Amino acid sequence: MQSFEGILMIDKNSLRRIRFLVRQKLNEINNTKLLRDKNPVLVYQMGKVGSTSVYDALAESGLDALHIHGLSERMRSLIKTKEEVRVISLVREPVGRRISGFFQNLYMHTGRYFDPQQDDAAKLAEKFLSRSEMWQPPTWFEDEFEPALGLDIYGTSFACEQGYQ
Repeated sequence: MQSFEGILMIDKNSLRRIRFLVRQKLNEINNTKLLRDKNPVLVYQMGKVGSTSVYDALAESGLDALHIHGLSERMRSLIKTKEEVRVISLVREPVGRRISGFFQNLYMHTGRYFDPQQDDAAKLAEKFLSRSEMWQPPTWFEDEFEPALGLDIYGTSFACEQGYQ
Protein backbone atom coordinates (compact mmCIF):
# COMPACT_ATOMS: atom_id res chain seq x y z
CA MET A 1 0.00 0.00 0.00
CA GLN A 2 1.18 3.49 -0.82
CA SER A 3 -0.08 6.94 0.10
CA PHE A 4 0.17 10.07 -2.04
CA GLU A 5 -0.92 13.39 -0.53
CA GLY A 6 -3.75 11.94 1.52
CA ILE A 7 -4.78 9.35 -1.09
CA LEU A 8 -4.36 5.73 -0.10
CA MET A 9 -3.34 3.49 -2.99
CA ILE A 10 -4.12 -0.21 -2.54
CA ASP A 11 -2.95 -2.87 -4.97
CA LYS A 12 -5.54 -5.23 -6.44
CA ASN A 13 -4.46 -8.26 -4.39
CA SER A 14 -4.64 -6.34 -1.09
CA LEU A 15 -8.06 -5.00 -2.01
CA ARG A 16 -9.29 -8.54 -2.73
CA ARG A 17 -7.99 -9.68 0.65
CA ILE A 18 -9.66 -6.76 2.46
CA ARG A 19 -12.98 -7.46 0.69
CA PHE A 20 -12.70 -11.14 1.64
CA LEU A 21 -12.07 -10.32 5.32
CA VAL A 22 -14.94 -7.81 5.48
CA ARG A 23 -17.32 -10.27 3.79
CA GLN A 24 -16.18 -13.02 6.18
CA LYS A 25 -16.88 -10.85 9.25
CA LEU A 26 -20.30 -9.76 7.95
CA ASN A 27 -21.19 -13.40 7.28
CA GLU A 28 -20.20 -14.34 10.83
CA ILE A 29 -22.40 -11.57 12.25
CA ASN A 30 -25.37 -12.58 10.08
CA ASN A 31 -24.88 -16.29 10.81
CA THR A 32 -24.70 -15.68 14.56
CA LYS A 33 -27.94 -13.65 14.43
CA LEU A 34 -29.74 -16.34 12.41
CA LEU A 35 -28.51 -19.07 14.76
CA ARG A 36 -29.57 -17.04 17.80
CA ASP A 37 -33.05 -16.19 16.49
CA LYS A 38 -34.01 -19.37 14.63
CA ASN A 39 -33.10 -23.04 14.25
CA PRO A 40 -31.50 -23.21 10.81
CA VAL A 41 -30.12 -26.25 9.05
CA LEU A 42 -26.34 -26.12 9.32
CA VAL A 43 -24.57 -26.96 6.06
CA TYR A 44 -21.31 -27.51 7.91
CA GLN A 45 -18.29 -29.10 6.26
CA MET A 46 -14.75 -28.55 5.03
CA GLY A 47 -14.42 -26.39 1.93
CA LYS A 48 -14.54 -27.49 -1.72
CA VAL A 49 -17.05 -30.34 -1.34
CA GLY A 50 -20.01 -28.91 -3.29
CA SER A 51 -21.84 -27.53 -0.28
CA THR A 52 -22.88 -24.28 -1.95
CA SER A 53 -25.27 -26.25 -4.18
CA VAL A 54 -26.87 -27.90 -1.14
CA TYR A 55 -27.12 -24.57 0.69
CA ASP A 56 -28.66 -22.85 -2.35
CA ALA A 57 -31.26 -25.62 -2.71
CA LEU A 58 -32.23 -25.31 0.96
CA ALA A 59 -32.46 -21.53 0.75
CA GLU A 60 -34.54 -21.69 -2.45
CA SER A 61 -36.95 -24.09 -0.75
CA GLY A 62 -37.53 -21.51 1.98
CA LEU A 63 -35.59 -23.24 4.77
CA ASP A 64 -33.39 -21.19 7.06
CA ALA A 65 -29.87 -22.47 6.49
CA LEU A 66 -26.30 -21.55 7.33
CA HIS A 67 -23.41 -22.40 5.02
CA ILE A 68 -20.30 -22.65 7.19
CA HIS A 69 -16.87 -24.25 7.23
CA GLY A 70 -16.07 -23.31 10.82
CA LEU A 71 -17.95 -22.22 13.93
CA SER A 72 -16.88 -19.27 16.05
CA GLU A 73 -16.92 -19.69 19.83
CA ARG A 74 -20.08 -17.57 19.95
CA MET A 75 -21.82 -19.84 17.43
CA ARG A 76 -20.65 -22.96 19.30
CA SER A 77 -22.14 -21.67 22.55
CA LEU A 78 -25.42 -20.83 20.76
CA ILE A 79 -25.63 -24.37 19.39
CA LYS A 80 -25.36 -25.76 22.93
CA THR A 81 -28.55 -23.86 23.86
CA LYS A 82 -30.57 -25.53 21.08
CA GLU A 83 -32.81 -28.50 21.78
CA GLU A 84 -32.26 -29.81 18.27
CA VAL A 85 -29.54 -29.09 15.72
CA ARG A 86 -29.95 -30.17 12.11
CA VAL A 87 -26.63 -30.64 10.31
CA ILE A 88 -25.79 -31.59 6.75
CA SER A 89 -22.12 -32.35 6.20
CA LEU A 90 -20.63 -33.40 2.90
CA VAL A 91 -17.39 -35.01 1.80
CA ARG A 92 -15.54 -35.22 -1.51
CA GLU A 93 -12.79 -37.45 -2.78
CA PRO A 94 -9.55 -35.89 -1.52
CA VAL A 95 -7.52 -35.38 -4.72
CA GLY A 96 -10.19 -33.34 -6.53
CA ARG A 97 -10.86 -31.39 -3.36
CA ARG A 98 -7.17 -30.51 -2.95
CA ILE A 99 -6.83 -29.45 -6.59
CA SER A 100 -9.92 -27.27 -6.34
CA GLY A 101 -8.68 -25.71 -3.10
CA PHE A 102 -5.24 -25.07 -4.58
CA PHE A 103 -6.67 -23.09 -7.48
CA GLN A 104 -9.20 -21.22 -5.34
CA ASN A 105 -6.40 -20.18 -3.00
CA LEU A 106 -3.69 -19.78 -5.63
CA TYR A 107 -2.70 -16.41 -4.18
CA MET A 108 -1.67 -18.06 -0.92
CA HIS A 109 0.49 -20.55 -2.82
CA THR A 110 2.05 -18.26 -5.44
CA GLY A 111 1.61 -14.69 -4.18
CA ARG A 112 -0.73 -13.73 -7.02
CA TYR A 113 -4.06 -14.63 -8.55
CA PHE A 114 -4.51 -16.88 -11.58
CA ASP A 115 -3.81 -15.20 -14.92
CA PRO A 116 -4.36 -17.40 -17.99
CA GLN A 117 -2.04 -15.12 -19.98
CA GLN A 118 0.87 -15.67 -17.58
CA ASP A 119 0.36 -18.99 -15.84
CA ASP A 120 1.91 -22.13 -17.25
CA ALA A 121 -0.01 -25.35 -16.49
CA ALA A 122 3.16 -27.41 -16.01
CA LYS A 123 4.60 -24.91 -13.50
CA LEU A 124 1.33 -24.76 -11.58
CA ALA A 125 1.16 -28.57 -11.50
CA GLU A 126 4.74 -28.68 -10.20
CA LYS A 127 3.85 -26.12 -7.51
CA PHE A 128 0.79 -28.14 -6.52
CA LEU A 129 2.69 -31.43 -6.36
CA SER A 130 5.52 -29.89 -4.31
CA ARG A 131 3.22 -28.72 -1.51
CA SER A 132 3.53 -31.36 1.22
CA GLU A 133 0.24 -30.36 2.88
CA MET A 134 -1.57 -31.40 -0.30
CA TRP A 135 -0.75 -35.00 0.58
CA GLN A 136 -1.75 -34.89 4.23
CA PRO A 137 -5.09 -36.53 5.06
CA PRO A 138 -7.82 -33.99 5.83
CA THR A 139 -8.39 -33.68 9.57
CA TRP A 140 -11.33 -31.26 9.46
CA PHE A 141 -13.72 -33.67 11.18
CA GLU A 142 -11.31 -34.20 14.10
CA ASP A 143 -10.15 -30.58 14.34
CA GLU A 144 -13.42 -28.70 13.72
CA PHE A 145 -16.56 -30.85 13.57
CA GLU A 146 -16.06 -33.09 16.60
CA PRO A 147 -15.01 -30.32 19.05
CA ALA A 148 -17.90 -28.09 17.89
CA LEU A 149 -20.68 -30.68 17.97
CA GLY A 150 -19.28 -33.46 20.15
CA LEU A 151 -19.81 -36.02 17.37
CA ASP A 152 -17.12 -38.51 16.40
CA ILE A 153 -18.09 -39.48 12.86
CA TYR A 154 -15.48 -42.24 12.82
CA GLY A 155 -16.98 -43.80 15.94
CA THR A 156 -20.23 -44.63 14.13
CA SER A 157 -20.66 -46.93 11.16
CA PHE A 158 -22.15 -45.40 8.03
CA ALA A 159 -25.24 -46.83 6.29
CA CYS A 160 -23.60 -47.22 2.85
CA GLU A 161 -26.64 -48.86 1.25
CA GLN A 162 -28.84 -45.96 2.43
CA GLY A 163 -26.30 -43.30 1.35
CA TYR A 164 -27.03 -40.96 4.28
CA GLN A 165 -27.94 -40.96 7.99
